[in-house]
Amino acid sequence: MIKFKIWDRQTDLYPLVGGKLTPEQVYEKWGWTQSPSAVVLITEEGGVLGSIDNLAILKANHGITAEDTEQAIAEIEAIMNTPAPEPVDQNEAIVARLDYMIMMNEEGTL
Repeated sequence: MIKFKIWDRQTDLYPLVGGKLTPEQVYEKWGWTQSPSAVVLITEEGGVLGSIDNLAILKANHGITAEDTEQAIAEIEAIMNTPAPEPVDQNEAIVARLDYMIMMNEEGTL
């Protein structure tokens, strides 16, 4: 289960590549994180997701309209934690279409 939070600038981070990074190393690696206005979004385990600008992109991509940052993060978490739907079996899809055609024909609407 994915959980996000805003980085407190004191916790070590664990990017996908590179192992553990201290806050000083984070500042060296990603200079933009030094800006006082930068808000860094991370996973609960300390993985780096990106800046709050990325949150705006995620909101747009997922159709999230919440203005509150915490609410938007919760909605993104819910979407990302939803299992992918099972792929549609093509045979089942064909049978469903044929059933629909038969049903519509019986009602005289075809």
